Amino acid sequence: MSNHSIKPNQAVDLAEAIYLLTSTPSQSDAVKAVKLRYGNTFEILGNSPIAAKTGGPGFLKCRTAFGLCLMGRKQFEGHSFIVFRGTDFLADWLTNLNATLSRSSNNQPVHTGFSETFKSLRPQLIALMRQLSGTKIHCIGHSLGGAVASLCAEWIELAYNTKPCLYTFGAPRVGLHGFVSVHTRTLGSTNFYRVHRRSDIVPHVPIWPFIHAPFQGRTYRLPAIGALPSSNDHSIGLYADSIGDKSWQTLTEPQSNAGSDAAVERWLLDKTFVGVTADSLEWLGKAMVYVLERCMAGAARLLSLAGSTQLTILDSIAFMLEKGISVSETVSRWVFYLVRKILLLLGRPDIAEGADITQAFLRQVLLELQQKVNGMVRRVIDQSLVNGHSV
Repeated sequence: MSNHSIKPNQAVDLAEAIYLLTSTPSQSDAVKAVKLRYGNTFEILGNSPIAAKTGGPGFLKCRTAFGLCLMGRKQFEGHSFIVFRGTDFLADWLTNLNATLSRSSNNQPVHTGFSETFKSLRPQLIALMRQLSGTKIHCIGHSLGGAVASLCAEWIELAYNTKPCLYTFGAPRVGLHGFVSVHTRTLGSTNFYRVHRRSDIVPHVPIWPFIHAPFQGRTYRLPAIGALPSSNDHSIGLYADSIGDKSWQTLTEPQSNAGSDAAVERWLLDKTFVGVTADSLEWLGKAMVYVLERCMAGAARLLSLAGSTQLTILDSIAFMLEKGISVSETVSRWVFYLVRKILLLLGRPDIAEGADITQAFLRQVLLELQQKVNGMVRRVIDQSLVNGHSV
């Protein structure tokens, strides 16, 4: 194997195997199942799973087996692996309309739910890190596990001055611009292996201003299964099937001009009805950046400070859009086009004509969009609970 990264099928196999923690009667049975699957290829450090406090906002938090720390043997000699699974509580975090921001290891704004999960297991990682000294570390996770793996890789780089490789599959967005920018710079964009399926809606939430790392770096994409998001799109088993024996080069998402200003303007001006899909959410995110940067210079960066103000993220966006209306007639038009596009997504485009676009109106439109997207996410994640495998 390479002295740097592992192959796509090796990474996704570990991301899938970690769900043995939820499909066996006990932790000891899970450890036995992992050993049976891999033989002497890996040594399970601590001989037990890493436990984390999981549970959505307002729910009782309980410790559950959430990950494994593995030392590579044979062809993986000199490599170590920290692998995290997903959980059905991801739906609770992603659909929480009052989600707040916390600070990551690098003091950058991230989703509080993901941050709390990582912090609950960090003391166990500290106890294990001494045994990983001198190895190439790989952080791996699917769904919520991918979000936690991202925070884990950030922490390891900062605390131990070593750059892990980070592999995520169908992971949600973890933080705002500040987190993504610093995380990309400190870990190095070549250490990111973010794999997503084009039709998987989970990587598109939380909606903007949350964004993905690496910032303007290479990502890896699998083809869509269908036009509308479904539980199959997010299944780790189908991620593994789609990857097969493909190389990272084959999976690399092609660069395009889809995010150019001209392309975004064409999308905003198009009055054709569009439903809420993974593609439309991607376009909407680009359009939000385009319009807000014209409303207020560096709006995306300013929102990174939202965690230190009394305004929610929704309030901050509504505030800036309203301010943009008074900047100039040109900016005001783009705010209107953005609102009209969101209302198209909601199936109510006629409301835009003649509407008094106040901060309260803008917030309500954004809230309805968030509620619709979150409802779809919850259905996809709930339907993905198959044979005891949480996502």
